[in-house]
Amino acid sequence: DLELESENDLTNRKSNHENQSDDHDHEDFENFVLEFDLIENQSLFEEKIQKFINNYRILRVKGYVEIKDKPMRLLVQAVGSRLRTQFDKMWGKDEKKLSRLVFITQTHTLQKNEISNFFKTKCI
Repeated sequence: DLELESENDLTNRKSNHENQSDDHDHEDFENFVLEFDLIENQSLFEEKIQKFINNYRILRVKGYVEIKDKPMRLLVQAVGSRLRTQFDKMWGKDEKKLSRLVFITQTHTLQKNEISNFFKTKCI
């Protein structure tokens, strides 16, 4: 415990979100959900998603992916061009194994079909 007691003054400690001017609007962002079957090749998938976030103005990606012959789900997270993947936990006994990624972009910068078309090839 650092004993800084900053939590005692939370009402006076505004977050960056609260301090922003009125020109910030959540309608400036769109999200798209991409669902697909299991991934055959993890390395190719990671290369492909890295290429995608580098080539398009993707703000955030997050989700879980089923990898062939792996009992754990692959956690996928990206912020800007920084991609991170790791196996985080076993699939639940009654959980449907479904690969699902959520892409967050700025409004009107990318169409959902562009995301779907990019990932249609068989590396995933």
